[in-house]
Amino acid sequence: MRNDLATFFLFAPLALTAGHLKAADLELNVLNATTERLMFLNIVPASSKSWGQDLLPEPIDAFQYTDINLTDGKSICTYHLRAEFSDWEVIEDYNVNLCHDHHYTFEDY
Repeated sequence: MRNDLATFFLFAPLALTAGHLKAADLELNVLNATTERLMFLNIVPASSKSWGQDLLPEPIDAFQYTDINLTDGKSICTYHLRAEFSDWEVIEDYNVNLCHDHHYTFEDY
């Protein structure tokens, strides 16, 4: 029993640190609730000066969704999102807290 407690106190901080590092990665569920195909999606930290690369493995059809893993290793929550649709419409949303809600919906205006 004493060895078990010693082992716990020795390795518990390592387990907590490992969990904290994984928490920096976010999984986001993106719903395309528009009537057009979502062709390109950029999600960047709010401090970014450019939109970066397209994160979609393939376009998202109207009223479909996909999961996006943001594995940037940063422990931030605020991102900018940019979506481009098949009709060339662009939707941009700024300062979105993705730690608060892991779902994002693009809708027709």
